[in-house]
Amino acid sequence: MILGTVSGVNTGKVQIFRDRGSPNGKLAYFDGIDAAGEVNAVVVVDMLEDTNGDLDILVGTKTGEGTGMVELWHGNGDGTFGVLNEFGENEPSDTLHLNGELLCMGVDRFDADIYPDLAIGIKHAGTYSGRLIVYQCYGYLPSTGNAWVSPNIGEAITLTINDFNKDYRPDIAVGTRTSLSQGHVVVFFND
Repeated sequence: MILGTVSGVNTGKVQIFRDRGSPNGKLAYFDGIDAAGEVNAVVVVDMLEDTNGDLDILVGTKTGEGTGMVELWHGNGDGTFGVLNEFGENEPSDTLHLNGELLCMGVDRFDADIYPDLAIGIKHAGTYSGRLIVYQCYGYLPSTGNAWVSPNIGEAITLTINDFNKDYRPDIAVGTRTSLSQGHVVVFFND
């Protein structure tokens, strides 16, 4: 089980728990990863599609007022994640800096290749503005310029991916906040 936490202002942690194999289903704490911000979303997926069966962790954060980040922690196959830096410390395998606070995240194959692509919902600095952004990925995170960006839809606070129009392509529905007490559900069909 992978949990994202907020440990302070613009700081967070990813907590990793493992199945102890007990009949009562109890999990035991295994490891923690320091995130570069308050963790708002976590997705576990094989980003590399390298047939090694190792899962990777995508972490979506708020790093400040109107800023965020996606961290990719590749699984090493031994229960550890990320890469070692020159000081022997673990760090993300890749990062993507955002001009908005990441509020939600999902992955699916939105194009015809084998690699999962990344959909994120963000909130811009200020009130009730944000966007859905879809990145085409190839095992790593792309540059910020390689993305489809929606018009302003309000703060994109939650999303789900499904084939809503039954054309065998994944679509994205986004729940938004457009005022203190209102919002919309916006569906984006995959062309």
